[in-house]
Amino acid sequence: MANMGHTKFKVKKHGLYWTVRYWKNDNGVKRLIRERVCPVAGPGFLFNEERRRKAKEIIDAASGKIALPDVLPEEGKDKINFKEAAERWLKKSQYRRKHPLKKNTLRLYRHYLERWIYPVLADVPLAQVKTSKAKEVIDRMHERESSASVMADTFHIITQVVASIRNAHFEPMFNVKWNLEEIDIPDVRKKQQKAFNS
Repeated sequence: MANMGHTKFKVKKHGLYWTVRYWKNDNGVKRLIRERVCPVAGPGFLFNEERRRKAKEIIDAASGKIALPDVLPEEGKDKINFKEAAERWLKKSQYRRKHPLKKNTLRLYRHYLERWIYPVLADVPLAQVKTSKAKEVIDRMHERESSASVMADTFHIITQVVASIRNAHFEPMFNVKWNLEEIDIPDVRKKQQKAFNS
């Protein structure tokens, strides 16, 4: 069962259909709603990951949220900005099957986004986030005497967010060739190094 506003939910068989259930506020009265996701067999059948994706879309639509799809059509690539992509990446990274983000890492990434990245990139179209934009972030951090390890972590987040948006073939939509020499992050000393959990 899924509650409105929560990410966790279950898709269960109900008769001839896979369904998802959620609470809906109807004029101040809470009602438990069941909606069909897809048939258990035949035309319209969806595999597990597709079922969960569609169920999430149903819940988001019912709560008034607009969910970013896992893939974007080519014509949508210029409409998504960095912050929208970053929030989607951060949320999805918590629930992926391989190496999901732990709570401490999530808090750290959130801090880096809000402290260093969003002031520069939040409203920038993702298609425009390339070496020059990443350099703006790192230069600002250097001016404020951030450590090399924090700069490296922050740049890692930028590259992951840009690479997270996929096309219809689940391939990265933005294949950016980062010029590391221009971005110029200092070498991280061994005592500063931290292992990424992403």
